Amino acid sequence: TVASSGLFLFGCGTIPERNISCAAAINTFVYRCRSSAGSAVFVDKLFKPKPEFLDVLKQSYSAEGFSVDFLNSTEAANTINQYVSDKTNGKINKLVESLDPNTVMYLLSYIYYKGNWKTPFDPRDTREDDFNVEENKKVRVQMMRMEEDVSTYIDQEIHTSVLHLPFNNSYSMLLLLPDNMTLLENNICPAHVNKWLKWMKTRKYNIFVPKFSIKTSYKLNDVLTGMGMTDMFGDRANLSGIAEGQNLAVSEVVHKATLDVDETGATAAAVTGIGITLLSLRIIPELKFNRPFMAIIIERNTNEMLFIGKIVNPNI
Repeated sequence: TVASSGLFLFGCGTIPERNISCAAAINTFVYRCRSSAGSAVFVDKLFKPKPEFLDVLKQSYSAEGFSVDFLNSTEAANTINQYVSDKTNGKINKLVESLDPNTVMYLLSYIYYKGNWKTPFDPRDTREDDFNVEENKKVRVQMMRMEEDVSTYIDQEIHTSVLHLPFNNSYSMLLLLPDNMTLLENNICPAHVNKWLKWMKTRKYNIFVPKFSIKTSYKLNDVLTGMGMTDMFGDRANLSGIAEGQNLAVSEVVHKATLDVDETGATAAAVTGIGITLLSLRIIPELKFNRPFMAIIIERNTNEMLFIGKIVNPNI
């Protein structure tokens, strides 16, 4: 998976408007856990941030530093986009759509990872099947199938079935199939992940998971404002820790993410089809992700969530 976020700061009051942009390219998933992570700061050649601010970026975030000319906004945007594309293996090739010429700084961070399933799906078992986007809307998808011993948990409190699919490293994907997506979205938290992983049971299942590739882009200004982070977007912003004598504020925060899942693994985003099937005198439960579900990528040693996303239509 890949995700990117951008935070744009601008000047207020009588000082000529200049912007600072902060971005995060987060959660790209790499071949055989060939992963990379880091941060970067792009500073306008005429802007002088405090040395201690740059020290924090370097010491705490290992940020690379680059000097650019934000007055040439097109060239500056191309420079940032090329950097992000290189670091995310081309998964995010246009983090910055446009830059205000008054921008003075652009901050970004990234994580890149691609995982192969510990037990891959066999492409020969993939079939076209229905996916219920809504009650009265179906789409045809490429549905992967596997009959294996897998770990699952049925969370009765939030009416959700959880499937654990490990990668061939310390990362895993949790697929969540809820009775009620809104109930799951309103209640899910890290404590659930800890509980699921602790109490999962392993048995043979016939599982069906659609191949999917999702790309999302959000402007987070309203989200952050709703969380109470209002001052930083206007003339009440106090970002004096970045530079002396500059009235700086945030103009925009953007976020981009992608997640690709197929038979080999993932590149990083109502319980239906759970039934009992009789096959060769064996009772094998069936778990079929044929309606909207959620996907979480975690690091198993720490239970840290690297990515969380909702798949409403695998074809979009």
